[in-house]
Amino acid sequence: MPYGSRDARHPDVRVFSRVPILILAVCQVAATQTPKLKSVELDNKYTIQVPEYFTMHRISKSITRVPAYYFQAARPHFTTIHVELLPYDFVVSADAITGLLELPAAIGNSPPLTGYFQLQQNRYAYFGWSVIDRRYECTMNSPCPHSTPFGSRYMAEYAFAVFDKPDHSVVEFTAMQMGPSKKVTGFQGDGKLLRDVIVPSLTSIH
Repeated sequence: MPYGSRDARHPDVRVFSRVPILILAVCQVAATQTPKLKSVELDNKYTIQVPEYFTMHRISKSITRVPAYYFQAARPHFTTIHVELLPYDFVVSADAITGLLELPAAIGNSPPLTGYFQLQQNRYAYFGWSVIDRRYECTMNSPCPHSTPFGSRYMAEYAFAVFDKPDHSVVEFTAMQMGPSKKVTGFQGDGKLLRDVIVPSLTSIH
């Protein structure tokens, strides 16, 4: 069984790497109090709870072959949250006794999963993040480094994944956050909303 240190804010979270956590503060979607929630369905397989001011859209099947959704929210509640239902065909090693994934693990181009916390129905959510300095996101036609507003120089991407082997699905949640500072601990903005509200609410319909 993999070992990790406990997160003081979330005792059920174990973090498996001590890479620098560069989580940035913009667009505060999650308020200090839990917003009023509503239930939405994901491909008639799952429900999740999201803020009532969220509007969910399904991405066209001409763009992606898997059920994929994004959310919109009017000012001041901007959001970058996406959800995808992926097939359970990843080769990810798991502990033979506990069934927990061996970390770090990766899903496609999403940030590596480095920690986990327990959900209802005896399931686990795995999470990770990565951060880029947008000054160095350059193209052939732009100088490098290029000018970037101070308040959005860095971009962090959060990823959460729930592996539902009985239903042969992986539910992946992603969100991005931009801001000026590297010195932030814990989940913030959309990442906090996913960690505290949306991901724990995932429920199978069948």
